[in-house]
Amino acid sequence: MNFPSTLGGNWSWRMTADQLTPAVEETLLDLTTIYRRINENLVELKK
Repeated sequence: MNFPSTLGGNWSWRMTADQLTPAVEETLLDLTTIYRRINENLVELKK
């Protein structure tokens, strides 16, 4: 649930770390890149 004008607690991941497979990671990277939601600073750190 999103509570406007609050600092945090609005959104969180609903999956466990073991569910984040390399295939899922690649899909998320593709989608965040395509829709320009990627944090460019994190991309540079990964290189």
